[in-house]
Amino acid sequence: MVQPLRVAGTQIRIPSPEFPVSVGDPLMFSNSAWGLLGYATATAVSTNADGSVNVTLSNEVPHLATDSWQEDLNFMAPRWIIRNNVFHNGLGRAVLPQSPYGLLENNVMSDMFHYPIFIGILQDVPPSATPGVQDLQVLNNQISTSGAKAGSAFIAGEVAGLPGAILIGTWLNNGLFDESGSTDVPVNQDIVLSGNSVRDVPGPAVFIGSASKVSVSGTQVEDSNRRAEHYFLGTASTEGSIVVSQSHDVTIAGTEMTGAKTGPVSIDRHSTSEIKVEKRDR
Repeated sequence: MVQPLRVAGTQIRIPSPEFPVSVGDPLMFSNSAWGLLGYATATAVSTNADGSVNVTLSNEVPHLATDSWQEDLNFMAPRWIIRNNVFHNGLGRAVLPQSPYGLLENNVMSDMFHYPIFIGILQDVPPSATPGVQDLQVLNNQISTSGAKAGSAFIAGEVAGLPGAILIGTWLNNGLFDESGSTDVPVNQDIVLSGNSVRDVPGPAVFIGSASKVSVSGTQVEDSNRRAEHYFLGTASTEGSIVVSQSHDVTIAGTEMTGAKTGPVSIDRHSTSEIKVEKRDR
């Protein structure tokens, strides 16, 4: 993943990339906050004396600039399956999906220190980020007793902790999740969460951030939000068992919620659009 040195219509110049760009490669472009700008194909490639590379694109990408990011999708390890595994007693996450076309199915996750499933971009040591997650199915997984606290480790002055057992988000260079209010289409797209159960967790069961075209169905939540610490993202609060922020085109249906502190669906009205909650049981 590299940032262009120069952009002029369909002509860009990039530093010498870790993986060489070839004619015909599918390229993806994001802005500095990892909002998706668009796609193009490399139609011509040449190398300069200083090692930089000239690339001609099949089409102009709107808003592409020198602070944007370019990724070659040929090197992003798409099409993967994680099925019928047991993850337990871990100090990190169980699964960290960061590439497209994945299936995460019938796994059991318990006693994990971090959020068991983190879907999205982890830009902790730049430029380590991927182009996000698209076309992912998370089906029939069982998650329990995981997560240190219900506060946020990523918002200054808040109680350290974790925002969701299943988390969709973008972790930027400065350690903050992308809640900047960008109007660009979030890079995590076409994600299905179906038939998952979450119980005995300190914070929300599901946190949806920096995403679009997300379907959540048949989720069973039991005794989530067990700790009192929580924080706000606009009108959303992590007192909710399913939290939606900085996202668009999200459908939540068939949710079963039980437990004394298990909260409702909580939505930030300022940074979201087209959010549909079709059924909510408690």
